[in-house]
Amino acid sequence: MITDKELRKEISRILASGKRGEIPIENGLILDVMTSGRTFWRFRFRENGQSHRKSIGGYPLVSLKDARAKRDELRLLILRGESISKPKKKVLTLQEVFDEWMQNQVEPQFTEKYIYNTRVRIQPLLKECGKMQIDEVKSSDILAVIRKVEAKGHYETAHRLRQIAGQVFRYAIATDNAQVDPTYALRGALHSRSTKHYPRITDPQKVGQLMRDIRDKGQSPVMRALLMLHAYTFVRPKEIREAEWAEFDLDRAVWCIPAEKMKMRRLHVVPLARQVVELLRVLFMSTGHGRFLFPAQTSMDGSRHISDNAENKALRDRGYLREEMVGHGFRGMASTLLHNNGFSSQVIEIQLSHIDSNSVRESYNDADYMEKRVEMMQWYADYLDALRDGK
Repeated sequence: MITDKELRKEISRILASGKRGEIPIENGLILDVMTSGRTFWRFRFRENGQSHRKSIGGYPLVSLKDARAKRDELRLLILRGESISKPKKKVLTLQEVFDEWMQNQVEPQFTEKYIYNTRVRIQPLLKECGKMQIDEVKSSDILAVIRKVEAKGHYETAHRLRQIAGQVFRYAIATDNAQVDPTYALRGALHSRSTKHYPRITDPQKVGQLMRDIRDKGQSPVMRALLMLHAYTFVRPKEIREAEWAEFDLDRAVWCIPAEKMKMRRLHVVPLARQVVELLRVLFMSTGHGRFLFPAQTSMDGSRHISDNAENKALRDRGYLREEMVGHGFRGMASTLLHNNGFSSQVIEIQLSHIDSNSVRESYNDADYMEKRVEMMQWYADYLDALRDGK
């Protein structure tokens, strides 16, 4: 068995040769002597039929005695069947995996509102189980949290919580931080949730009255234009509230809403009917000097858009209670009327930005598909005008 004195003598001999060399100790332990004069302990071993080397420190910081002790520890692990060629992965907590999932999967793709809602909805689970190692969280742990949410009557929130938790656990499986998704066992265990519908008007006769009230009532021509534009285009309230002149090409009759403004972070194209183009040309004379189509009243330069409540207030001013019609109701109104008049569900859903156009390319090529949307949007504008005029 080599001694410290013999080891130092061997190091001097290799350094004098000017070449890199190895000094074998025993049982796989060697000292690697570099031409620079630096020396490192290595442990040679075989795992899964392949040769490996593992560094266990530099000499003389790690003494011969300590190097032998470390080698023996590693040999014992090998005898137990444990892998030493790969470092043992740190077991993450549920909170750590959630934070990683948000950073990598959610924040780059979705809107600030969606990100905020996601954090709020899963908070009860993180409060109870966030510090637990993610592979130790059981179905019963999640169900206990969900039952507390349901006890408050928040059934929709409970379903959203399970849904988000499932996404986090599936991400954990994909990143090798967990083996199973405990939310899968909860299917059927939650209380039924009632479908939420925004108040909307769908009876054609009442729709006609709504369009007349938009035209004839109210004091602000800008808010009148907003309600008309929303009725014709049925985008989300946030998208119309934050609409910018730079997004419109009136010569081509299209409105291109950037991906960062969309709920699903995809560019959304809205074909504009003739009535809409005419409406916007008139509106441009009033607000075209600023950035937004619908600037806040206190924003003289048009650099800030209207508030969240402005559109619903305009409907209240026209006599429509919150239980009857809200800004978001223009989407449900359009969906019902278009379906009732025979338009393809796929075309309607894409125009509502509910599904990605990539998912229907097997049925429509892009040119044919956009042609159908342009046709539908012009028909719908004409239909609303006909209802307004009692035709």
